[in-house]
Amino acid sequence: MWPIIFRMRESTLTGKVRRNIVSASHCALAIALGRLNVNPYLTLLNSLSYFIWDTMYVLTRRPIDWTMLVHHILSLCLFTTRSTLKHKVETLTLMETGNIFNYIVYDLIKHKKDTFGIRSIQFLWFGYYRLVKIPIFVSTNFEQFNLRLYEQYIVYMIIVMGYIWAIVMAKQLNTLARSNVHVK
Repeated sequence: MWPIIFRMRESTLTGKVRRNIVSASHCALAIALGRLNVNPYLTLLNSLSYFIWDTMYVLTRRPIDWTMLVHHILSLCLFTTRSTLKHKVETLTLMETGNIFNYIVYDLIKHKKDTFGIRSIQFLWFGYYRLVKIPIFVSTNFEQFNLRLYEQYIVYMIIVMGYIWAIVMAKQLNTLARSNVHVK
């Protein structure tokens, strides 16, 4: 499914824009499947197939986006943990919900309609999910996750990556506020 979406409008859109469309499509579908309590295997298969496709995409581009590659490898590792399907789906749904504005902002940047206001919403939304909601969910349900030690490290590393991305967003916001012009 993901390669088909990526190939759509190949003649009129750049690879980065088409990849953003694929990522946004995955995000929307993951949230819908997770919130509607559809079969958890279907929900996880949707995301597993996306992460495999996007990992292959990252590996075939130069230079390799190492941050994204590490993020996807950690995400793929989450599918192998001993945690219950319910916890995997809930975690995935929270993570993807936190990503919604990332795809919107990227599209606005490409159309030169990026603003400090939308970037602020992106930062607050992402920050709320990655810095507050997901860590609280994980810590509240940690005992039920039944994770091995290395699996705990994977979860912690994904949470830390959320903090790092929030810092990057804050720096971008600061730069945008100082320059008072569109970010390119």
